[in-house]
Amino acid sequence: MKKIAIILVLAMMTLVTTTHAVFEQDACDSLAADTLKMVFSVQPDAAASQMQVQLDMYVFNDGNNLMAFGGGYAWDNPNLYLDSAVIQPLPDSVFDLVRILYYWNDRDSSNSHQKLQFTGLRKVDNLLPPSSQERLWCSWYFTLTDWSVGDSIIIDTITTTSGNDGHLVSGYDYASLCLYRPYWAGPAVCYDASVSSSCCVGATGNVDCSESEIADGSDLSVLINHLFVTFEELCCEPEADMISPDGLIDGGDLSALIDHLFIHPEIPLRDCL
Repeated sequence: MKKIAIILVLAMMTLVTTTHAVFEQDACDSLAADTLKMVFSVQPDAAASQMQVQLDMYVFNDGNNLMAFGGGYAWDNPNLYLDSAVIQPLPDSVFDLVRILYYWNDRDSSNSHQKLQFTGLRKVDNLLPPSSQERLWCSWYFTLTDWSVGDSIIIDTITTTSGNDGHLVSGYDYASLCLYRPYWAGPAVCYDASVSSSCCVGATGNVDCSESEIADGSDLSVLINHLFVTFEELCCEPEADMISPDGLIDGGDLSALIDHLFIHPEIPLRDCL
């Protein structure tokens, strides 16, 4: 068992370049697709000289009992310094063999490479149970050495040696374990707290700006008209920017909306910034 555990940990810790892949729910992932997302819960504020940043990791797993997890993440702003990390009580109690919150389990290594990771592995029979709600697993705390109103921070996944940007491992023993990748909700982007709020609220996809704020066939019709028919301006472009917050509305966003409406409705669209 120890040998297999070491192999699992090494596979999760070996992190290389940034990558993105088309998501397909794995057969091991029972019920709705499990999801993983990062959220900036504390933003910097240049006017108030507030230079602290908090990043939270949320995981949704509704059908599997989890025995391990591994994933790596990188940030782009060289002025962001990682101070500490705090794991929540539930994953802390379950992952009792390995708990790694920094790149290669070292905060200095995290800062020199601008990367962090979350790796957890159990050694006894306790497993992380499923839940109908997403749960906070871990928080990372940063300090900025320099920050202006127009600056930003982007944190995205980095792949592991087996080609996945995040692993969830389910199973009651090492003979029955199943390794699968959760749906990654997309890069987490942080702007200055003084930046005016967007017209986009909640999740993206409300392209027609309806009061219901729910993505449906009307939103699909509006987006098709914008891209191919009337080319009319959108009432709120951030609502249509469903793949990544790059300000570019194109066929990729249309595909994301179609996928959400008709193919994988259980997978939520990206959250607004």
